[in-house]
Amino acid sequence: MSMLGDFSRRYTVEEMPDHEGKLELVDGRLEVSPPPLWGHTRVASRLVAVLQRSLGDDYLVGAELGIQLGESNFRQPGVAVVPRDVRPVGLWLAPTDVLLAVEVVSPSSVTTDRITKPAQYAMWGIEGFWRVETDPELSLTAYALHSGDAVYTELGSWTPGETATVERPFTVSFAMDDLAR
Repeated sequence: MSMLGDFSRRYTVEEMPDHEGKLELVDGRLEVSPPPLWGHTRVASRLVAVLQRSLGDDYLVGAELGIQLGESNFRQPGVAVVPRDVRPVGLWLAPTDVLLAVEVVSPSSVTTDRITKPAQYAMWGIEGFWRVETDPELSLTAYALHSGDAVYTELGSWTPGETATVERPFTVSFAMDDLAR
């Protein structure tokens, strides 16, 4: 058996093995991702700083925050934004605690970052989702979940040299060049 546990069995969030790094749970199955590449980490760190500076003290912006999506799904978006006063009921955030989930697409998780995670976030009612691409060039695409919808609606897309302005789930505006430096 692996140090991480038995990959043939189904787990609940409460039964997940203790593990340093990116371990997620998808329909009860453990999903392990390699450490992010330097470009991914750099962009995610800059996005955390830009958002925290732009949003101020009413919000907490964090990297790799754990979100429990029911009993058998657990995700760690690259960046997440929650209201400053959120207090998780258990060990992890509930989807209702999260205003925005952001994925920085990695070569090892293209399908997960572009399709699977946004579908899960929408299914669990997380109002905002952003996707950051780094290849072939840096871009940010913002999406919002409208009341009663099961999928996100695109709000806009931006690249370096442009100013990203988004009004849902909160109003924020910043220069894309701040992510590219």
